[in-house]
Amino acid sequence: MKKYFFIRTDGKYIKLCFSDILYIEGARNYTKIFTETKKYMVLITMKRLEQFLPNNLFIRIHKSFIVSLEKIVQFDKERVWLQHKRTTCRSTIQKRTREVGAYC
Repeated sequence: MKKYFFIRTDGKYIKLCFSDILYIEGARNYTKIFTETKKYMVLITMKRLEQFLPNNLFIRIHKSFIVSLEKIVQFDKERVWLQHKRTTCRSTIQKRTREVGAYC
């Protein structure tokens, strides 16, 4: 299984490791990919980008948010806390995390 993929941003292709990604935020036809050190704006829809991400490492918790399962510190019905950010998503976070067996 690949541990990375390439994104095109600012006219260059950049290798991005899955383990570096904190979360991804959708903005119409663009997505913002957040790592611990940088933010990338990529011309790709969330639906298309989601196809490149391994299901066992990422979870879509809202129509505009995909988060890394490894980076989740805690969550409740409305919020997800990542290592460096709290994301609020009024959606079915617990239902989605149960589907991937993220907690007991």
